[in-house]
Amino acid sequence: MKTSLSFLISYILVCVAGTLLCASFFMFVKELSYFIVGQTLPLFSLDFFLRGVFYSFPGVCMVTQLLLVLYIIRHPANHFFPLITYTILAIVSWAVLIPCNFKLFDAYEKVADSGSVKTVLSTDYFREDCGGVFYYSCVRNSERADGLFIDTKGYTGENSAVVPFVDAVIPENKSLEFSDVLIKNAVKTPSMISYPVHLYKAFFEKARKCWNTGILAWISFASVGLAIASLYGLQFFSSWRLLNSLLIFVAGAGVLFLNSLFYEEGRFERLSSLLSDGILAKIPLDNPLVVLLNFLIFVICLVYGIIMGLVRSKKEDSEEV
Repeated sequence: MKTSLSFLISYILVCVAGTLLCASFFMFVKELSYFIVGQTLPLFSLDFFLRGVFYSFPGVCMVTQLLLVLYIIRHPANHFFPLITYTILAIVSWAVLIPCNFKLFDAYEKVADSGSVKTVLSTDYFREDCGGVFYYSCVRNSERADGLFIDTKGYTGENSAVVPFVDAVIPENKSLEFSDVLIKNAVKTPSMISYPVHLYKAFFEKARKCWNTGILAWISFASVGLAIASLYGLQFFSSWRLLNSLLIFVAGAGVLFLNSLFYEEGRFERLSSLLSDGILAKIPLDNPLVVLLNFLIFVICLVYGIIMGLVRSKKEDSEEV
């Protein structure tokens, strides 16, 4: 019972702390994306912070599930009550907490200012964009400005030609992620960070879409929670705790990675469509291929955990005798 109580307290603390940390990082990144060189970067934005909370919470819940298994590995005890607590927390996470997160997010977006943030570029800076270098001497609003254009690609017929312009339309920012191309060039995120973030974004948007579609679609998506929860059985893989911990993290990352690949736009779309229209056509679930994959992982880990748990328990009893 003591371990179960520690389980619950640890789950709450890690979820709260992890969500606040990720939300703060999300807020900083969003503020940076709207930041204009020469202007003041705000320290805190309530809107971005709250959006960060909503975006981060489902991911933090999934990671916390894995951390609870590591807690059991680190503090071995009678497995009955921790297993019951772990199962209840997993069910509450996917049946109550994460759906409530999406409900609150939808409600917040209805009352929050949905208009895009308008930014006005600062003057007296050289910005390389659209095949040349722009220098703005006067910016009247977010759309028109005066200045110079230095042609570095020969679009005007003369390489390095300097073309003045007055009350011209500011070229649309091609960076998409940043309002100022100078920030885009200065902040280059490594692919080992940007790609997982991209996958999580696709994963999150699919989860939100499934929840808003209906209960059956949500159950289909939440099968990933079943696969993650079943990794509990991998703690019996070896007598080396460190190896078990590493295996659980790698397996957890693998489960999330595979699911995210299926939900990434264009990835496996043709394969899923063919199977859904053919072999899996009679299964009334959204993306049945992913559901079957998660269920297969669940069955394998469950059977393995039960067998190895019994073997480990029998071995410990024989050692005591």
